Amino acid sequence: MHNRILFIFCVLIFSLTGCQAWEKTKSMYRGTIFPAQVDVEAKAGVSEEIRYLARLVTPVDTQLEELVRSTQGIGNPSERELQAMFSQFPWLNGLAAYRASGQRVHQVPAQPVKKISPQAVLDNLPSREEVDGLYLQVVEHDLGPELCLVKPIDNAGQVAAYVLVHFDPRSLFSRSPVPEDLLVLRNETVLWSGMQQDTTQRLMDKDWPSMLQAKVQGDFEVQTKSFVWLARYVGQAPLVYVVRTDKSDPQPTED
Repeated sequence: MHNRILFIFCVLIFSLTGCQAWEKTKSMYRGTIFPAQVDVEAKAGVSEEIRYLARLVTPVDTQLEELVRSTQGIGNPSERELQAMFSQFPWLNGLAAYRASGQRVHQVPAQPVKKISPQAVLDNLPSREEVDGLYLQVVEHDLGPELCLVKPIDNAGQVAAYVLVHFDPRSLFSRSPVPEDLLVLRNETVLWSGMQQDTTQRLMDKDWPSMLQAKVQGDFEVQTKSFVWLARYVGQAPLVYVVRTDKSDPQPTED
């Protein structure tokens, strides 16, 4: 199963290489990064660097995509439903349901490790009237950044409530098979880096807005170090995976 998912990931990356416009790729990445059917016996024709990126990213991105799908499928949840979701994803810090006014209805657990201000999150939404979609926000916290997924709940075309799902990105991305070769960023915020501080800073100094306008996958060198990167869409925001590829490439384990 691991190898099949890895192959599908590689095929999709290969299909996105080149100078495709970001707007064109939004629809491809909005629901899932994996096509429904791929001939796993076919030759993908992708490089070892891309395969290494896929090997490091696939285990964490599939979990993130599963969380995104679960959040998108939420209706008007009960506390029991939130608890079930919290149990399904052990790396979550918490979930909560709020009325449109911001008043809390349910919260799981009752005392989360990181307390997130709902008003701060809701005030940063592009529109408090938009009933469709899923929103990704990064909230700075004394204990480190917190990734928040916000899902508006629709009632007769009006926003009746919100569901907030939040987690420390380090709890998820540290699960990569080789976390020291992975950096994850959103806008100007580093969500995870297993690399040395000077390397992380040089990667952050890249002109990512311009790079993302031109394409969703590429490679570059920084001080003789080689990197390959991939941007994917989470809710309304691009998430960028950067992998160092000039080190030894560990072989995948067979499932």
